[in-house]
Amino acid sequence: MAAAQQKCQVAIVGCGLPGRGMGWYHALNILEGDCPSAELTDVVEPWFLGAGKEGPGGSAFAEFAASYPTVRFHQSVADMPQVSAGAKKVAIIAGRTSDNPHLLEEVIGKGCGTVYLEKPGAPSVTDLEIMAASAEAQGAKVYMGYNKCVTAYVSAALAEEAQNPGSTTTFFHMNDYKVLCVVT
Repeated sequence: MAAAQQKCQVAIVGCGLPGRGMGWYHALNILEGDCPSAELTDVVEPWFLGAGKEGPGGSAFAEFAASYPTVRFHQSVADMPQVSAGAKKVAIIAGRTSDNPHLLEEVIGKGCGTVYLEKPGAPSVTDLEIMAASAEAQGAKVYMGYNKCVTAYVSAALAEEAQNPGSTTTFFHMNDYKVLCVVT
């Protein structure tokens, strides 16, 4: 009998407000089983677990967090446990654009070997290029979403991908969930 497949562990970085944040939307898709190969293990939310805890939306976030006792909630990536040797973990970064370059470095440093970077990814193309080079040097794979309603960009992105298969840039529709990794 084949060993049962384990789900790929996922960390959401930058969850945001329940019902509004893109990170929350990704978390909900995993929690509701829309990506059956994934298990949400960690959520990093600096604002609602920090200075925004008592402000607008703070109670909604606290209620969301309390609803999922098997998920670990952290104020920063530094608070998240290191990925165990041999384990695989995907990080979905949906934070503020200006924070994404350092968040990418932090999740790779924690042992996340695959990262889904929510659009736009970084403040500039130069930042994205630096991030891609750093991830490649560290052996991490980075994927970035896009809006399919921006047809000229999508056409150019798909043409680039076709010319450079296996490059560090791969394009998926933001609601097109795929098997990211399966741990056996």
